[in-house]
Amino acid sequence: MSSDETRHQNKEDLDALQSGRDGRVWTEFVDEVAIIRLDCGENRMNEHFLRELNRCLDEVLQHSHIKAVVTSGTNKFYSNGLDLNWMRELGGISTEDVATFIRKWNETLQRILQFPLPTVAAINGHAFAGGAFLSLGHDYRVMQSGQGWFSINEVHLGLQIPQWLIKLATFKIPGSKAQSDIIIYGKRLTAEEALKHGVIHKVSSPESLLQDAINLAKESVAKAPNIQRSMIQQMKVDTYAEILAHFESSVNNRISRL
Repeated sequence: MSSDETRHQNKEDLDALQSGRDGRVWTEFVDEVAIIRLDCGENRMNEHFLRELNRCLDEVLQHSHIKAVVTSGTNKFYSNGLDLNWMRELGGISTEDVATFIRKWNETLQRILQFPLPTVAAINGHAFAGGAFLSLGHDYRVMQSGQGWFSINEVHLGLQIPQWLIKLATFKIPGSKAQSDIIIYGKRLTAEEALKHGVIHKVSSPESLLQDAINLAKESVAKAPNIQRSMIQQMKVDTYAEILAHFESSVNNRISRL
């Protein structure tokens, strides 16, 4: 193989890793908790990723005995945000398809935010940009120590954040200084720093990450084991009403800038 062929193959291998086109998202069940495993390379969110994630969410709802949901990545990524390279390629073909994807991504995050079960993000590695927002859409967050950063880094990418996601971040991140550091200036946080700023609820070791997330999920419903899914969802809709009120206008504004 020539050097040019080697470079081309290496680029294809890197693109496959980043886009996760050869990966999958699947569900496993531990007692009354569903664990959705994100295993698409860097878990950059594209059409394939969203389709698989929503399929798993549908699957969870089909099991009436499930009381909570945990999501977690593999290797060193929870999610590296939107698949911008894929979006650029798609945009060269059809801006209408990009608009459809942007709406689908926002709708998926909205779905997780008001999912009718307790949700826990087990952040096993990097959670950047859209990946950070994916974790913020969960009720609780547990983050592995010593591997990965939490970062809302859109400012460094020259990307404007939709207003409804700004509202989500300011709701989930307490304190004006932390909000300025993390949302406006894109500060990267270790697990320990994320806990200090109230972004996550527990720091965990690699060995105990999933179990800690499962325990946190179980604790959330321990005092109300017979709580109805519809009631959980309605409470979330009411709690996040101010955030959700900005959803439609934010998505339309983002799409109008394509």
